[in-house]
Amino acid sequence: MGGVESSSQIDYKFWCFDGLVKYCFVCYDRSKDGVVFDLYDLPSWNPRREKLSEQRQNQQFKDIPRPKKLKEMIDMASALSKGFPQVRVDLYEVGDKIYFGEMTFTSEGGQMDYFSDETLQELGDLCVIPSNLCGCPWKW
Repeated sequence: MGGVESSSQIDYKFWCFDGLVKYCFVCYDRSKDGVVFDLYDLPSWNPRREKLSEQRQNQQFKDIPRPKKLKEMIDMASALSKGFPQVRVDLYEVGDKIYFGEMTFTSEGGQMDYFSDETLQELGDLCVIPSNLCGCPWKW
């Protein structure tokens, strides 16, 4: 699991906007009592915990090492997200292999209490819906 002790497989959730991979939302230590959510800037892999909600900033964080295959994971998430205004691409790194989890278009039904209001606004601003996507004659 990449050199860090986690009670569960580390889940790398890439927030993507029509091919632009902005952040990696990392989930670890899943249990019946909850999960630790963390956020890393890409491609630098710097923690961005200030972008989490106040409640989530008080978690017991671990420094998650940069995945060995991060570049390949970013490339994969970018390719999978092209053509979609916003999608979260979930991947796993097990040993030297990358595994695909899912693509999520409506994370938590848009009620994501793990991000700060400012971060939600930032992510919303990155989501550009082209007018031809819905066949509407007007521009959004």
